[in-house]
Amino acid sequence: MISFDLATEGADLLDGDSKFGPLDPGNYPAIITGVDWRANKKGNGFYLMINSEVVDGHERAGKYLPAIFLNLEHVNEVAVTMAKKDLTRLCKAIGIEGFKQMEELIDCKFVARVSVDGEYNTIDGFLPMSDAPKPAPAAPAPAANGQNPSPSYRGSNSAPWLNQ
Repeated sequence: MISFDLATEGADLLDGDSKFGPLDPGNYPAIITGVDWRANKKGNGFYLMINSEVVDGHERAGKYLPAIFLNLEHVNEVAVTMAKKDLTRLCKAIGIEGFKQMEELIDCKFVARVSVDGEYNTIDGFLPMSDAPKPAPAAPAPAANGQNPSPSYRGSNSAPWLNQ
């Protein structure tokens, strides 16, 4: 018999740094982390499932994006046509004309256009990385002489806490 000595006190289960949970609507630089070919639940088709996450360098880096499901083999031809269009858009966004093995998609980067559907995110578009949101500008570096490059308010009434 296996025994565990686990104490969960003090563990924050609602950690804001979780890889799960919704993102705000917007464009996120992403990398494809996994692909899988699966039979659908009804057994009348197959879909390509693509997993991705927000890439390093973005404030939400490492956050999982919603999986992309593409019904590439299905009895409903409209579903197949829509899936092929979405896959073509994704291929154009990552800069390839096509692929022979689904694993070729792994580590490819694109920009995911994320929207909110109720409590969940959906990816409703793919853009090339050249359209990735620009990172916020870095804070100004201190001046070489060690002085703060910010304007001085000494002697001014606009920042009385500095008048000491």
